[in-house]
Amino acid sequence: MDFFQQQEVAKRNSRRLFFLFILALAILVVLVNAGVFSLWIFYHSLYSEPAAALWHYITTPEAAFTSLATLLVFSAGTVHRLWQMRDGGIRLIELFDATEITDTPSLPPPYKQLINIVEEMAVAASMPVPRVFVMESEHAINAFVTGKPSQYLLVVTAGAVNSFNRDEMQAVVGHEFSHLLHNDVGINLRMVAILAGLVAVSRLGRSMVRSAFYEPRRSRDIGHNNSGFAAITMFVFLGIVLWLAGYAGLLLGRLIKAAISRQRELLADASSVQFTRNPNALAEALIKIKHGAGSLLTNQYAEDISHMCFADSVPILFKGLFSTHPDIDTRLRQLGNGWVARARVRRNKQFKEAQKTAEKAPINTQSLGYAREILESIPAPIHYILSQPQSTVLLLYAIILAASDSKKLPKKLSYEEVGELNRLTEQAKGFNPRWLIPIIDLALPTLQRLDKKQHQHFIKQIDELIKADGKVTVFEYLLRQMVWLRLNPRPAVEPHYSSLHQVANSLQRLFSTLIHISASQPQNQSELFEKHAQALLPPGRVLLEKKRCTLPALASALDDMRYLTPMLRRMIIDKCADIVLEDKIIKVEELEMLRLIGLLIDSPMPSLQTH
Repeated sequence: MDFFQQQEVAKRNSRRLFFLFILALAILVVLVNAGVFSLWIFYHSLYSEPAAALWHYITTPEAAFTSLATLLVFSAGTVHRLWQMRDGGIRLIELFDATEITDTPSLPPPYKQLINIVEEMAVAASMPVPRVFVMESEHAINAFVTGKPSQYLLVVTAGAVNSFNRDEMQAVVGHEFSHLLHNDVGINLRMVAILAGLVAVSRLGRSMVRSAFYEPRRSRDIGHNNSGFAAITMFVFLGIVLWLAGYAGLLLGRLIKAAISRQRELLADASSVQFTRNPNALAEALIKIKHGAGSLLTNQYAEDISHMCFADSVPILFKGLFSTHPDIDTRLRQLGNGWVARARVRRNKQFKEAQKTAEKAPINTQSLGYAREILESIPAPIHYILSQPQSTVLLLYAIILAASDSKKLPKKLSYEEVGELNRLTEQAKGFNPRWLIPIIDLALPTLQRLDKKQHQHFIKQIDELIKADGKVTVFEYLLRQMVWLRLNPRPAVEPHYSSLHQVANSLQRLFSTLIHISASQPQNQSELFEKHAQALLPPGRVLLEKKRCTLPALASALDDMRYLTPMLRRMIIDKCADIVLEDKIIKVEELEMLRLIGLLIDSPMPSLQTH
């Protein structure tokens, strides 16, 4: 199952999640009303038939008020959690006291290894590097991803960092990247918000009971005032009703989480094996959880993210019903029949072959090895620069200036910064062209640490530098779009077009632009268009002249194609890969064009090895 099929599955899961939680909320309202009804009938004992009493209760203001109050408490909990996650998950991470780590000379080796692994995975997947956080106070082994496409966040426990070797950590990071590539993060965050509403009802009831018993003044009233005693008794009873009803709602929420999450966890395990071709590493990571520090978190909000973690984060009774993850033995069996037995004796033997049934993923061993090779070839001082926001800004300015004929410099730089920029510009002139896109990927999470005013100034200066020499290259346009969309994410769109013929003009412009870059000879260009482009276009379409294939016109065409269905966008990006690979040589400008196309139509880069 590929990215686009996963998008369709994610949409179906979102609709299923919505209806299941509506059902859970309805059951919660019924349970709270049942408790209030039992108290109501105690004060209205004139009814001999329970059915008549229930019918009367349903028509009373008390029933309407109880239902409305329950919905308000649920909504308040959900809205509060959505507000905490409004910036893509940073607030959620703050609840777990996680510390962001960046690549600095003083960074401990295990942390530096983690950053290197994340960078390799991101470059291999042609996606921006997630920001990396460590929960220093958590000594169990676990990890999760959150955020939004413009800003993904990877969170790992200190126990995982200190327990795993490089291969094991790479397997776990591959599992988490699978959730990013399969579009699981959005539905995970929606589940967090809705579950917070269910938990809010239970927490309100628990708070009511505790306040009744532990508030001194009320305790004195109980002994001296009969009416006060009756009021306190009613207050406690209502608190117990909310507590129990909320807990029942939480159990329903756990059932829903389990139903949606388990299969995705097995898919993520299979995809991790596909990424790394090393089931041995993933199995050893699972064995360390089983026989080592475990995976349970101590944070009070661990329940909220239990479905997002690499392994179970909270203790669960009746795991067969409520666990959001398959048990460790089941996951080990997915890696091969021998791993459960090996887990018992903790032997570390190489498993002979990779998971045969692993789902096809946009990363494979070749692309991962290429990413590692590229990242290792980038000098260490550049990696250090990319960990500092202001230095990163200067480096990106320098990359633009190194390829420009203009002598114009950015505004508002100090004397020292101008000197550093000139030094970096001279250095950038000698950069390997294949470093440039990975450098942008590494720069993006660092740039997000700038404030909004600095973001706006940076974008403005980039625009002025790009326009200064009167021409815009594919790389410059890609850099500008990557930075802009990372710092100013755009909302997802609903498909409006169900046929490629509805965007025929845009598609003709896209193929023509890419072919002019891929082939220099007119005859080769025409042959490429006839072989690849005409199959997706209406009859009579021909290759457009080069002067009509400008980058702004291409951007407009690609924006039009965002409104196609996922499967049609898949056909387009695959056909673009076929055009690029026609001559069996991949030029840097072709890679830049593919990345630009994927970025602007909201599609991952195709795996060029599979083509």
